[in-house]
Amino acid sequence: MVQNMEAIEMRRIQKRLLILFALVAGLSLQGCDIFEEPDDFILDGPPNYNLPHVDPHDGVFVNEHGTMTFNGDGKSVTLDIDGMVAGDTGLPEGATDAVYYFYNPIVPTGYECEYNEAHEMHFVIGGDNIKVEVGQVTEDGAFHTGVNQTTADRITLFGNGLESYYDFVLTEPGEEEPDQSLEDNGSEEPEEKTDEEVQNVLYEQYYDIISSLDNKWDQFMLVYFDGDDLPEVFVSSTELDMNDLKEYLLIAHSRAGAEVNEDLRDGVAGAGGYRGDLYYVPRKGILYENTYSAPCNNPSDYIYLLDDGRLTLYASGRTEVMDGYEGPDDIEHMTWFWNDEEITPEEYEKKLNEETINLSGDALSSLSYVDRASILNKLAETIN
Repeated sequence: MVQNMEAIEMRRIQKRLLILFALVAGLSLQGCDIFEEPDDFILDGPPNYNLPHVDPHDGVFVNEHGTMTFNGDGKSVTLDIDGMVAGDTGLPEGATDAVYYFYNPIVPTGYECEYNEAHEMHFVIGGDNIKVEVGQVTEDGAFHTGVNQTTADRITLFGNGLESYYDFVLTEPGEEEPDQSLEDNGSEEPEEKTDEEVQNVLYEQYYDIISSLDNKWDQFMLVYFDGDDLPEVFVSSTELDMNDLKEYLLIAHSRAGAEVNEDLRDGVAGAGGYRGDLYYVPRKGILYENTYSAPCNNPSDYIYLLDDGRLTLYASGRTEVMDGYEGPDDIEHMTWFWNDEEITPEEYEKKLNEETINLSGDALSSLSYVDRASILNKLAETIN
């Protein structure tokens, strides 16, 4: 195993030296398309949101187009919905008994969860598993899903590709159900946006953000970072920061609009003590950082997931040199930790490979960036 870990260390050093050599020699990668392409992978394990336990829903949840009745067991629900909800969500019209569970797909393998971190609600009906996105819609019309978006007294079902939504609200005993008629209560269905309109709004926001950035940000790359068909933008600078590190931004999209992720850096610190590389896995929303610490050259690794436009630390590993050893050749005399739990070197390697797709991401330092004028022209051409 020591030889295996040393081989991994050697591959990392070789990759870093190649990148540094390219930078020193002034080489540039040309002829690549402005969009990066995806790879497949497998990733296991839920993120740790540190959320409190919540009891299952219980009671009758009412919308003007139907009801959902829960008995508090966290499994059973009786649906009674009209054709509008059925048509937008794929659920059957009328009264139907179903088994349900909440689901978080942020990790590609996905996992069942409590409602306070759910992105989806699954209904098992007659052997079919029907997935419906859940969350809430704010006053500005923005859709939100995930942590604390579904509550004990409100479940909002999204329908028709996030073009419609239905708030089901817990009705207190004896409370009358709301009027079923849209005409009588004066409410209106939300205006539906086409995929093209959603893309145009996002590209306009990207355009405005990039136009307003400080002049030091002079490198840009459109990438498909997560699993949808809307791209994100990596931004970098040819200027190094005060520690001689390369800086990056990630402009991503959330339910509320464009988000800017800051404080991303890699390279070799001029004063020593830090060496690191940032990589992203296309189409999977994963960013990971391999770092090395002086004086013993011991590695640490950090894995981030993109969740609703924001990068969130998902997992981390680190090493500590055992007492009495200090030097770059003491990798066999290290203690290994994953998420602060001590493990064996073999377990560390397995977890790192699983969650970074065998260290197969694309290095941010070697992306085929274009200048500001080129990215703005690309966005302007795409906006219809």
